[in-house]
Amino acid sequence: MDINYHYFVIKTLACHAGFKEKDAQTIAYYSQQVDNYNLREPLCVDRKPPAFFFDGRYAKKVAKDLWFVMPHPTGINVAASLGKEYRHTSLAPFHFIPALAFDELEKKPDFSRKDYRCIPACEESALLIQEIAREAVEEVKKKKCIRSLMQLGMALHTYADTYAHCGYSGLDGWENKAVIRKAYNRQTGEEEISEEEREFFERLPHIGHGNAGIAPDITVYQIDVACQKDEEDTELSLHIARDNLEWFLQCAREILEMLCEAAGTGMWENEAWDTFKDILVKAMQTPAYDEMRKKALIPHWKKLFPDIKYKYEKNQRFFLTEKKRKDKGIWPVTQVTKEFFLYNELSYRRAERVLGVERLKGYCLD
Repeated sequence: MDINYHYFVIKTLACHAGFKEKDAQTIAYYSQQVDNYNLREPLCVDRKPPAFFFDGRYAKKVAKDLWFVMPHPTGINVAASLGKEYRHTSLAPFHFIPALAFDELEKKPDFSRKDYRCIPACEESALLIQEIAREAVEEVKKKKCIRSLMQLGMALHTYADTYAHCGYSGLDGWENKAVIRKAYNRQTGEEEISEEEREFFERLPHIGHGNAGIAPDITVYQIDVACQKDEEDTELSLHIARDNLEWFLQCAREILEMLCEAAGTGMWENEAWDTFKDILVKAMQTPAYDEMRKKALIPHWKKLFPDIKYKYEKNQRFFLTEKKRKDKGIWPVTQVTKEFFLYNELSYRRAERVLGVERLKGYCLD
């Protein structure tokens, strides 16, 4: 999914679930931020990192009032996905979360690479994302604060991605080999993927849904993607066929229920949902997957939901200014906020939970 869902749908659902504007914005902001946060190099900061970063060797002191901190990227980065470390630490925990943590999956007697695949959160076996979402809801119920709202937004991003990315893993393997059979645009009535594009996608590495292009993420597409049932299935007999709009609406209904519980408001009756859904459908049906189209999203959503304020700028809550310390003159010093550390801590904790601490050792500052 893209910003049309991760920010605009989530912001709309949070407001209608009863969250105040500021809290709804925080939830939606950090839902979308998961896609946009791509810092992968150590930063020199002049704010002491919390103890968590030293305990995990994700930070170290380098001079008086100066520390190096290793960020934990969560965003989608095509070039970075060619690296094994990024696929494990970012794609799998945040965008293609499997049913169970890696250690649990790999202990299964019948384990194969297909177990790394993401499955929709509505399935009973999707235990890991269900636990992550449930814990985030419970934290907000205990106390509505920046940490709990941030945690909920991040959880809802991954929850939603299980609907778009089900059938694929965040790794590089045969479980992601796919061929697009259909990508029909319900708005234009046209097939969106040309033969040349299909051939190009097929030649890409088998990472995430790269072989299917953007088709799994776009709300207005009806898709049919042929995949491998198992490693020996050279005929690609497994099909992911669905109407993305109907599928994503089911996800929205489930997220609304979670947000209502977190906000402490009553659950919606089906009749109320059906009325609201008609407007939501109109809002969701926009193919906003490039920068030019994103600019038109605010007036589009504002027209349908005039009482809601929509605004998103990536990384705006993390940094103050960047400056050079004249007394040292060695490293550019980045002034970061408390939210910067909090987001990275939650990101590391998620990765540790999905991958296990051992797989993250190479990511530490020695």
